Amino acid sequence: MATQNEGPTVTFKAGEDLVQWALVKIEATTGDVVYTGGVGGEEGNVIGVTQEAVDNGDHVSVRMLNCVATCKVLAAVNDLAVGDLLYSAASGRVTDAVTSGIVVGVAMEVSGTIADIVEMAVIHSFEVAAIT
Repeated sequence: MATQNEGPTVTFKAGEDLVQWALVKIEATTGDVVYTGGVGGEEGNVIGVTQEAVDNGDHVSVRMLNCVATCKVLAAVNDLAVGDLLYSAASGRVTDAVTSGIVVGVAMEVSGTIADIVEMAVIHSFEVAAIT
């Protein structure tokens, strides 16, 4: 049965232990949410950002990327600048490296260290071919 959600967040079952503010995708075989990968086709279709940390099998609230808003995300690098395009990276984090796979937003603030929580303006995703 199809459902409809009017809000910016949707609840999913976690397919692995998840930290707060991580990018997630839907696991095709289970429908659970898991971290996005980095480069090489493992990034999948990013659907949103976790709103809390949960254990594998628990329910997690996910802020959908198709909402018009900003959200918090985890930085994979220590030198994000305001206005940088942000791409999906390993462990559900974001990077400004063009060699990554999916554009997910624009940095609204700088990152000083890896794993900083930064504000991101959400934009609709599209895949970027890896530069070799």
